[in-house]
Amino acid sequence: IIEGAGVWNPSGNAEGFGIIFGARVFNIAQKLDLTAPAGFHENYGTSPTLLDGMIGFRYLASFGERASFNVRGDYSAGGTESSMNGLIGFGYAFDDAKKYTLLAGYRYMDIQFKEKDQNAEVESELTLDGPYVGFRFGF
Repeated sequence: IIEGAGVWNPSGNAEGFGIIFGARVFNIAQKLDLTAPAGFHENYGTSPTLLDGMIGFRYLASFGERASFNVRGDYSAGGTESSMNGLIGFGYAFDDAKKYTLLAGYRYMDIQFKEKDQNAEVESELTLDGPYVGFRFGF
């Protein structure tokens, strides 16, 4: 999963509520093996690269000199049927301008997609959740 996004903040500063807009690219490989009595066996596979348009919100608040708190929720669709993403976390900036920030927290993502391979149509739901660690480069 690769995503690129911008944030528009109505207040004009980096903190508070902002609107997220951008794109998300998924590359998800699936393999389906079907076996039935009487020796029937068939294999199907898909490996699509899916591009979604994304919209959402985020809230960012600083505390102390370099620490921050963030909440984010977004929705995307296009190549996928739909994708919902949410996270909550904290950050620590390594410079006074807060351009280089270590991030950590919890993320939940639910992805629904449909693909065809030969004569099979595969509908899938993929749920990813758990802790995350990342690094933000601001500009």
